[in-house]
Amino acid sequence: MSHTLAVLHWHTKIDAMDVEFVIGSSPAEEQSIRVEIDASRASSLPPQTSTYEEAKHSRVDFTKRVTALWMIDFDDCNDIAMNSSGVDMAVKAFLDTNFYCPRPETGDAYIDTLWTMFSEKYLQYSDFILEDVLRTPDLKNLPRQFIQKIAVEAAQRHQGSIEGTSHSPSGSSFGSWRRGSRATRRGNVNTESEHTLSSQSGSSLRSSVSYGGSWRRGRGFSQRGSWRGSDAS
Repeated sequence: MSHTLAVLHWHTKIDAMDVEFVIGSSPAEEQSIRVEIDASRASSLPPQTSTYEEAKHSRVDFTKRVTALWMIDFDDCNDIAMNSSGVDMAVKAFLDTNFYCPRPETGDAYIDTLWTMFSEKYLQYSDFILEDVLRTPDLKNLPRQFIQKIAVEAAQRHQGSIEGTSHSPSGSSFGSWRRGSRATRRGNVNTESEHTLSSQSGSSLRSSVSYGGSWRRGRGFSQRGSWRGSDAS
């Protein structure tokens, strides 16, 4: 996930606003030829008949699957400049998007550890993209600005949510800090309430996030553009 985010920021140059990560699967031999069509069969077909579907999409074996991490929903992404303003856009997008990636200042030791690992890998991949792929080592300070500003902004939001807890009917600082009014706009009412109930437990938190994401936007597989990491499995 950190690798993917680094690619979006520094190679594709978009802010990754509202992108989602989901687990998906496909037949292990999805692109293989499953039906052999001999010469006699081909000669019996009407002129200009395609044999593609018959040869490649017959008798799919769904008992042998490849599991992969998919990234979907790029319709809210915006172009970013390779400067501090672009970093600010990426920071806002990261904190305003659903809680798929780990973040700092959550109050959960396990997630804080994941954030440390995530940020280290993000910088590693970002350096590779900027230095070895794009040959722009002078921009290597931008990914570091991104990580630093995430930590500062997350701390400020967390502190603000704590101060406003007494005004929150749920009494949860996590839900209001994470999404604010966006959860209402997206219609994902259940996700925020589940976060409220599970913010004390790392395991239940991860479970509710996965459920909220797949339940809310499962249609994205068929209606939105998708990207699948080839090494995710």
